[in-house]
Amino acid sequence: MTDKISFYSKSDCPLCDTGLAKLEELALRFGLEIEKLDIEKDEELFERYRYRIPVAVFRGEELGWGRLSAGALLRRLEQVLASDGPERAP
Repeated sequence: MTDKISFYSKSDCPLCDTGLAKLEELALRFGLEIEKLDIEKDEELFERYRYRIPVAVFRGEELGWGRLSAGALLRRLEQVLASDGPERAP
């Protein structure tokens, strides 16, 4: 089973487009899938994330939000993977 990064975004969001491109590179590198979730299609997600998108979440931990940095995403992803122990890291 492949781990997934949840990516909360909405349509017509330039930050989301840029953030997704950065996240796709990391997902490919670590063998992860990206689950794109449109916050406009879910009232609860909209209320939670409408002022923070895009938001990337992996194993229940936020990797980043807003103007996503490839370096910051990588560091945070490595932290989450390391916290689960070496047997879960790629």
